[in-house]
Amino acid sequence: MKTPNSVECPQTLQSFVGTITDVDILEADFGRATLKMSIQNRHESIDAIFEPSAQGDPLPNKDWGVVQLMSEPRKSLMGKCVKGYKLTRLRTLDSLDHLPASHLERPALVDQAQAWVRTCPIPVLRQFTWQVLGHPNIGIPFFRAQASEDHHHAYLGGLAEHSLAVAKLTLQSLPEMDEREAWLCAIAGLMHDIGKIRCFDEKGKIAAGFVLRHEQWTLEILAGALEWMDRQWPDGALAIRCLLTSHATPESQRPLLPGAMAITYADRMNSALQVRAKVFSERPQWQRFARTKGFGPPSRFWLPSRVSL
Repeated sequence: MKTPNSVECPQTLQSFVGTITDVDILEADFGRATLKMSIQNRHESIDAIFEPSAQGDPLPNKDWGVVQLMSEPRKSLMGKCVKGYKLTRLRTLDSLDHLPASHLERPALVDQAQAWVRTCPIPVLRQFTWQVLGHPNIGIPFFRAQASEDHHHAYLGGLAEHSLAVAKLTLQSLPEMDEREAWLCAIAGLMHDIGKIRCFDEKGKIAAGFVLRHEQWTLEILAGALEWMDRQWPDGALAIRCLLTSHATPESQRPLLPGAMAITYADRMNSALQVRAKVFSERPQWQRFARTKGFGPPSRFWLPSRVSL
């Protein structure tokens, strides 16, 4: 997938890549159907009338993920629905551009994450990340969710903001490690809290988050991408599993991956910095000691006084 934008194709058809955001059945008769669907990506959207090519073909729905629609050119239709001729589900992704703009809380976060992932020199890790965050059922809630109920990054988009900061801090803290392993740890850092998309919605914590901790959801969410990575880089897939579950096994019962320590410290560091900045922003400038209120780990902070340079 090169770009989500429309490009001119042979036979005067154009290609549009994006995420199905709405589907309505206009007509159904003897196993055939006429559908009206909306497809959207980061930059634009398209409304199309589409008929599956054969009886018994599965009908497209909002869970299809990323699709490519071949349709008649839109420029001659003045914003009306186009006629779609072929709809294909895309399994291989190379960006996050197909995520629908109207479903993203802070599009700039998507740009930042995408730009950072593209600096990764390990192709299999880039592809792993696109497979995870590029799946609309994962990427959309990841870029919308908050990172906690009432502690650090407790606002919409906070999960992605925190996760990207942890990934960057993890990479920065491993300058002497082999580049492949350092980036492996950084990508695991990006995914370390992804289980929270099952624990929070836009109103706060939901039932699944009370029943299971977010760490228990993480590997289930990553299962499809990890299965793919098992075939590409078995040790890499195993290491990601280890890095994301090291907290669950006593140190004396497992071999140590030093990167797990880097992820843990990066997580704590970024959380503490954000909470401290927030708590002191609500205090008089002269105050040097403060503590948080509400849910989450109790946090007491000291802010040293400044000195002139």
